[in-house]
Amino acid sequence: MSLRSKASLLLPPILTISLLMGISAGCVSATPETTPTPTWPSQTPEGEPSKGSPDAPVTIIEYTEFQCPFCARFVQETLPLIEENYIATGKVRLIFRSFPVHEQAVVAAGAAICAQEGDRFWEMHDTLFAQQEEWSGNQDFMVLFEGYAQDIGLDTEEFTSCLNAGEWLDKVKRDFETGVEAGVEGTPSFFINDQVIVGAYPFEEFQRVIEEELSK
Repeated sequence: MSLRSKASLLLPPILTISLLMGISAGCVSATPETTPTPTWPSQTPEGEPSKGSPDAPVTIIEYTEFQCPFCARFVQETLPLIEENYIATGKVRLIFRSFPVHEQAVVAAGAAICAQEGDRFWEMHDTLFAQQEEWSGNQDFMVLFEGYAQDIGLDTEEFTSCLNAGEWLDKVKRDFETGVEAGVEGTPSFFINDQVIVGAYPFEEFQRVIEEELSK
């Protein structure tokens, strides 16, 4: 079964869940190169990609989609400032979850998971967002993904084998269903301790909420 076929099998359940929950899934518009952080674990004990100290007083759970331009805006404009001011200082931990609603985004999420197996999740994460305009809507996106894997130092044979195996679909579906249960209606969505931000808002909005949580 081709990757496109596997992605198509996942999309109907995802969209059905959205409809049942009354969701109009998609990117949420708002006005809002990541820097290295100290050597904390790059994933949670449950295997979710993460940045920052496990003991950070503030946790941000991010639901995002690699094909969403507003998600790319957050990664390029806002996340570097959150990393510099809060993640690198041990005050915030960021946990990544996929919430794909487009077919290519489903496979892109799989590419990130396969990169995670080679301890290159965040490198693939950054590349997919940085090159979003190149691969999104491109029929040869799989060839591009393989090139990205090579560029970030992955074994391309293992990476391609992982994508073809399709075991990553269960993880993507689990992330999506967790988001639906949490009330996610679009990307990017952020749960900052008990507060919610929906959209690619500028750093100042995240700073306001983070400071509120730190002051508690």
